[in-house]
Amino acid sequence: MTVCKVVTLVGLVFACFGSNYTHLLLYTLLGSRWANTDAPTVLAWYCAYVLILALNGVTEGVACVV
Repeated sequence: MTVCKVVTLVGLVFACFGSNYTHLLLYTLLGSRWANTDAPTVLAWYCAYVLILALNGVTEGVACVV
C-alpha cells in the first residue's frame, strides 16, 4: 500500500509539472520549430499516461506477490 502512495505522489508531481512545462522544455531543447507544433500537447498527455502506467505496474506487481 505504501508503494502505491509513493508512486501516486511521484506520478502526480510529474504529471502536474511535466504537463505545464513541456512547451518551455521543447523550446529550450529543440527551438521554436518543435515548440509551435502539437508536440507540447502530446508530451503533456504522455506525462499523465506515465502516471497511469506506473500505477498499473505497481498494482500488478503487488497482486502477484500476494
